[in-house]
Formats: sequence, structure tokens, C-alpha cells
Amino acid sequence: MIKDVVGAVPIIKKAYDLVKVLKKECKEARNIAESVGEIVGSIDEAKISGSLVSFHEALTEMLTVLEVCSTKRAQAVIFSKTYLGKLRAATSKIHDGLDLIGGNCVEVTIARDETQAMLESLPPMVRGAEELRAAIRCAEVDILVAKLQEHRLAEDEDEARWQLEEIQRDRDDLLREPNFVERALLDAVCGLAIYEQAEPPPAHFVCPITRAVMLDPVYLLTKNGRSYERAALEDHLYHSPRRDPLEDADEPYPLRYGPNYCLKAAIEQWRATDDGATSMVAPSPATLPRETYSESSSTFMSRTPPTTPDHVDAVAASGCCDRASSQVVLDDEALARLIGMLLPNDREREVAAESVWSLAVDNADNKIAIAKLGGIPPLVELVTSGTDVAKENAAAALWNLAANNPDNNAAIAKAGGILPLVDIATHGTVSAKPYAAAALGALAVSASNQVAIARAEGIPPLVEIAKNAASDDAKEMAAAALWNLAVNNAENKVAIARHGGIPPLVEIAKNGSDAAKATAAVALWNLAANNLDNKVAIARAQGIPPLVGIVSDGTDEAKAQAAGALWNLAVNAGNQAAIARAGGILPLVDLAMRGSDMAKQNAAAALMNLADNALNKVAIARAGGILPLIDIAKNGTDVAKKWAAGALMNLAANNPDNKLAISRAGGIPPLERLARSGATPKAREVARLALGSVKSTTGHQ
Repeated sequence: MIKDVVGAVPIIKKAYDLVKVLKKECKEARNIAESVGEIVGSIDEAKISGSLVSFHEALTEMLTVLEVCSTKRAQAVIFSKTYLGKLRAATSKIHDGLDLIGGNCVEVTIARDETQAMLESLPPMVRGAEELRAAIRCAEVDILVAKLQEHRLAEDEDEARWQLEEIQRDRDDLLREPNFVERALLDAVCGLAIYEQAEPPPAHFVCPITRAVMLDPVYLLTKNGRSYERAALEDHLYHSPRRDPLEDADEPYPLRYGPNYCLKAAIEQWRATDDGATSMVAPSPATLPRETYSESSSTFMSRTPPTTPDHVDAVAASGCCDRASSQVVLDDEALARLIGMLLPNDREREVAAESVWSLAVDNADNKIAIAKLGGIPPLVELVTSGTDVAKENAAAALWNLAANNPDNNAAIAKAGGILPLVDIATHGTVSAKPYAAAALGALAVSASNQVAIARAEGIPPLVEIAKNAASDDAKEMAAAALWNLAVNNAENKVAIARHGGIPPLVEIAKNGSDAAKATAAVALWNLAANNLDNKVAIARAQGIPPLVGIVSDGTDEAKAQAAGALWNLAVNAGNQAAIARAGGILPLVDLAMRGSDMAKQNAAAALMNLADNALNKVAIARAGGILPLIDIAKNGTDVAKKWAAGALMNLAANNPDNKLAISRAGGIPPLERLARSGATPKAREVARLALGSVKSTTGHQ
């Protein structure tokens, strides 16, 4: 604990150098912190453990106030009663700790006098705060904006309005802060119309939680079907997973949500007009909120079955003479004869199922025709009661019929295909289990099928196949199924971890084939997304070193997938350090420099999250990470530019050396262009925040 207390003092001293408001009060807090550091370094920990706890808590609280005063000037002054109260509480804790030490030591006596003097000298509010509060109470936005500039809390009108909108965005976080005592004032700020608009936004464009126009609307799967801002809803459901934010009672099950594409398109169209152009929300300028992967379903690789003499005969008998059967489109009469062969005797059913399997491989027209002519129910019947060979072939046929075909996906589930496929994955032959796993994976692209497969106890056999299958192909199929089951499904993420799915996926990422490694990396990516426990569990299962290894030496596709997994894992502070210890920074920098567009995007996002760690900021810069990030911000894809700007912002936050390096490397012009003309409001927001962070000590205006 002595090391923690002493180590916090230089951090506070460095944070004070960036303070822009409440400088007098913050300076006194820094002086007290220095006094505490000098005293604690020369005393016996065993005798004053209670004092050390008080000191550490107080220094942490002081650091929080200093960071707000350095990056959120308007917030610090408007809510100065709160932040002065925090300083008062921190100083009081230090005073109490010094009393516990006791004695007549000169240093302790001086420090007690300093803390007592600060407690007595702290004003109830700082200069200018009452003028700002009066403008807020009167809802005089123009006056408030002018006062923010007059008191040098904002450089210009745009920055003033930006800071006010930032407060609106951070409303829930502020209310959760300990000792926040100005809720009524915060509500008044949140009620201000920061930007003038010819017409207010449509009510359904506004998130009920944030009270701002939504950037990424999602609808909650309840009887009311309300839409919310994704990040705000995710935060709410993390704390109250069974409750609609606007309801008073819990549902009997954890709630799920899905993207509201229609509403998002309407909002984007509205934003494109003059009326909506200025409505934006912004994350914190200090450190970009850690982002997680916007999950996507697997596109399954359809695999052509081995051609056998019987298979060729069956296709020929149905009226087809082309041996490349996956490229054949049969007429309805010939296809109907083939489907009819699924019914009579076992041998014909086995051959017919294999032929349907082959016809469905990567052939959209055949998939549609087979379903249209009633081919799905007899295939489901085969996986239920056919011979072992028939079950295997029918499972493979259903896999290929379901792959990338939502209508067939739904039809197979409606025909009762999920339960028998789970049974084959559990009790089938060694050669049939992988095809059942692949079919379940293809079906799991549908949200309703994700639920149905989990309820049918489909997760344990998939974990077992991933763990103990003899072939890499079989393990890859099971990993792909777990990948799709985890996409945007919080319950399945938990269930896969609970049934032991993480260690075998880590093992595949470590020792599987190149294709299997890439699939396992994405499965781990999705399991980690929006699940803090899984992030920890993957690290404990030693999942970070193999992912770093894939980024270093994997195929191009695998590198991109593994970088995405590291991106999500790096949301966790402990994982940030672990990735660095595993040697992850250098290959991510190399990927940001030389990878594919997707790889650069994921590498930039991973570096953004890693740069939340003070030591990693230095390591990324030393590894040459600044130049490729600037290049991505200049020439990357629209999404990659946003993450690169976020990485530059986090590298610059509280690191004067990196601020200067980014400026000298030419980082400011591409960030300025992105802030002006980025493809999305979020990209423009992040670029502007990055600019503010980089320019704060480099002398640029």
C-alpha cells in the first residue's frame, strides 16, 4: 500500500500540469499530496495501515478532480460545488489519516496545518460559476455560451456548445459519481437546446435515456419494442438485465435487443438535412470510451462432398448429366424426381441426400428450388430417423441449404430440424457430428434459432466437438457454430463459457489449422464482446498469447480476426497489460502499417484500447505506432479512420511526449480533415476530441 500511495503522487503532480480551471484549489491539493508522499515514504506500514487506506482513497479522488479540471473545463466550473466538495472530502480523509499517525513529527504537523488551512479556504463555488448557473436556470443558451468564452472555459462558440453537449451525453455517468450533489442543475443543462434548429428532431429519434438524437438505435425485444441508443441501453442492461429502462418491473428473462436499421436510416437522412446537421453527441475528451466489436454473423464456407459413383448415378437419374453438380440448376421436374428419392428405401435416401447436399453447395438458385419443391421436410425426417449415413448426408445437405439463405434457415427450424441436429452432434457418428455442428452454426445466424439451439442443449455437444474432435475441420465447424451462437446473444455467451467452451477455442487458436485458428479467433472475439467475465476468462485460459501469435504469424485473414479479439479483450485494464507483456504491441503496429483494410481497422481499434494504459502509450510510440495511425487517419477506410483518431487521442491523453510526437509527425492536418468531413458524426466527434487532446500542449491553434 505504501508503494500505491507514493506512486500516486507523481501522477497527481503530472495531472496538475494539465489543469486549466480551479488552479488555485488544485495546486493546494497537489501540495498536500506531495506532503503525504514525503511522510508515507518514511513510516512503518504495519503501524498505519488505516492511514494508508485513507491516503490512497483521497489521492485517487484528487486525481479524478484534477483530470476533470484539465479536460472538462465547463463541467468543472458549472458543477464546482460538487468538485470542490470532492476536494474537501479528499482533504478531510488525508487530515484524518494524519491524525491516526499522530506524534510530534514536524512533517506531520506541517501537513496537518496545510490540510486544515485548505479545508477552511475552499470556497462554496468558484468565480464565474453563479453567472453560468443563472444562464442555465433561465435556459439562455446564447448567454451561457458567451459566458463560457468570457471566462476562458472555451476557445470559441463551437467548443462551448460541444462541452455543454458533452455534459448532456455524460449525464448518467455524472449521476453515478460519488458525492455528486447537483442533480437539479444537471437536469437543467440536459434540458437545454444546445444547437438551434429550424425544427426539433422527431420525438422517436431521441433516446429516452440520453435524451439526444440516436447514433446507433436498437430496439428492445419486449412487447413495447422501444428503441434506445445502443451504448446507453447496453450500460442499463449491464446493471438491470431484465428491465426495460422505462418500466418499473422486471421481465422474467434477460432482455435482448437488435439493430433498428429503419430508424437509423431515417435519422441519418434527417441528419443530412440542414435541420439535423449539427445534432451530435460526443464521448469524453480525456480518453475515448473503450469500444467493442459490432458483431457480425459468420459466412459459412460451403464444402462440396466427395463425389461417389452412386452420387453421379443419382444426379444422372434425375435428369442431370453435368458432373460439377454444385453448378447445376435442375428443372423442376428433374429436381422433383431427385427429392422423391429421399422417401423410398434407405440406400436411395442416402444417395439422394448426398446429391441434394452437392446441389446446394454455393448455388443460390438450387437452394431456392429445393426448398420450393418440398425438399426440406424429408431431409429433416432423414436426420431424425435415417441410417447413420443418411443422417450424415442429410445434415450436410441442411447445412448447405441454410448457409446464407434466411428463408431456408427459417424453414428448417419450422420443420423441426434443430432437435435432431443437436442429437446427431451429441450421439451421432464421428463423421456425422461435424456436419451437424456446421448445420447448427448456419442456423444460428438467426436470432430465434440461437435461442432454440441453446434451449435444445446444443451448446454442450458443440463444445465437446471443439475440444475432442479428431480433425481440424471438425473443430473449425464447431468453433464456427459457437461463433454464431455468441453473436449479439448475451445468454449464449455466458452458456458457452459455463459449459467450458473457452479453453478448447483457445487451444484451437494455439494449435489448429490456419483456417481453424481464424475461426477460433472470431469466436473468442464474439465471446469477449460486451461480456466482462468472458474477457477475464479468456485471459485466464491463456488466450492472449496465441492471439498475439496469430497477429504475428497467421494468415492475413487470421491476423485481422485475432486483432479484433485483442481489441475486445483490451477493454479490460488487466488485459491491456497482459497483451503488452505477451508482446502484442509490436505486431499490432506492424499490422496497422502493412495489413489489409480490415486488419488495419482492427489493429487501430486494438491500439486505441491498449493506449488507455499509461505504460502502453509509451510502448506504442516506441514501437513506431504513431506514423501508421496517422496514415490510417489520412488514407484508411471510414471506420478505420475513426479508430485511428481514437488511438491518437488516447496516446496523447496525459502524455506530453506523444502529443508533441503526433504533432511533429503531421498528425494534426488529417485529424482536422476528419473533424470537418468525416463520413459519420461519430468519426467527426472522435477526430475533434483527438485534436483537442493533441493541441492542448503543442502550441497549435
